[in-house]
Amino acid sequence: MGDPKDTRSARDAVAERHGRWAAANIHLGDGVYTLDHGHVGTLEFMVHSVTQSVADLASKPLSDLRVLDLACGEGAYAIELGLHGATVVGVEGRPSNGAKARFAAQELGLENVQIIDGDVREITEEKLGRFDVVLCLGILYHLEAEAAVRLLGQCYALCDQFVVIRTAIGLAPDFHERIGPHSYRGRRAPEDIKQGHAALDTATAILPTKSSLLNVLSDVGFSSVVELRNPSVPGLDDFIDTTTLIAARGQALPYRSIPALDILLPELRRRERRGPSWVWRVAAPQQGPYWRLRERVFHTVRRTLWQSHRPIESWRVRR
Repeated sequence: MGDPKDTRSARDAVAERHGRWAAANIHLGDGVYTLDHGHVGTLEFMVHSVTQSVADLASKPLSDLRVLDLACGEGAYAIELGLHGATVVGVEGRPSNGAKARFAAQELGLENVQIIDGDVREITEEKLGRFDVVLCLGILYHLEAEAAVRLLGQCYALCDQFVVIRTAIGLAPDFHERIGPHSYRGRRAPEDIKQGHAALDTATAILPTKSSLLNVLSDVGFSSVVELRNPSVPGLDDFIDTTTLIAARGQALPYRSIPALDILLPELRRRERRGPSWVWRVAAPQQGPYWRLRERVFHTVRRTLWQSHRPIESWRVRR
């Protein structure tokens, strides 16, 4: 590390040219931070949560991983993974953010972190190569539906192990679109492209419903999806309209107890319900009077758990 005064002067010069850091607080050494204090916020907890999950779930140590960080912003995730030894390529659509991320990487001597200016909607294997892990964090809900579906397809094509996805979701859909052979639903959300954390050029983005998001991940090829709940992210844990998912690129296994079920499994999809998502929630009657009444009227739990057997063909979901 150099003289703290030199580090602070260099940081201030970058801030004067490209704007002050707005989100990522990174320690540049000797008590100098990108946000000029040692405070932490929701972003830092999210970075820790994702980094820990990647370390736990990847088949190789972090130091052996090649990671793609899409819309990397000011470089919070890329820098943290780089400090743990991962080789990271960050793609950022706003040159000012990319410049700040590159400065932090250079100041910390991270030759294993590369920040590229570019549009995540234009990523290809030919341009970037392949990666063990892809981070698609805070992007999908800034895109139109077709662009989001296409991006998830590219994430699948580029990754060898899994993709980490964090996105807002639509709770009460007011939009649907047929993309290829499938239909998806979501909620319209206006974008202010002047904001540094908003879309690059999309006036109205689509917040996918959770069912549509999970269906897209299945449709593009991911074999399983899990939701990340720990490590905790204080504050963000309280939101019911956001989720962090880990989608694995694995080999689909045959169902050997009933071979005929294999015909159906590739076509199995989550139902897209109309109206607010809470209307369709199911819980055991032991949860209280409201759920006892619902079970008495609709028999949902009984039909789902104990009276669900029927011919395989009848399980097909209408598209």
